[in-house]
Amino acid sequence: MVQVATLLLAGPLGYFCQSRRKGLVIYLLVSVVLLPIQTIWVNSDSPDDINVGYFVIQALTLAAGFGLNALGAHRRKRRAGLLNAASS
Repeated sequence: MVQVATLLLAGPLGYFCQSRRKGLVIYLLVSVVLLPIQTIWVNSDSPDDINVGYFVIQALTLAAGFGLNALGAHRRKRRAGLLNAASS
């Protein structure tokens, strides 16, 4: 659930939000809401699945989301620069 949200939201939030910080905050809020829900769901289904590996995967997912968000913000700035250069 968190991995899908990261893939679908992190990059576009970085691209479409006015600032990189705002995109990161929205992405973190989504993650803060979804991660406990996913953890409860996984724990109720199979408590043995919650181990150190689970938390490592979640940390890597969060890091990937930061990267995708930064990439989206970079693409937005680059595109704005190209559009400004083309209109000059």
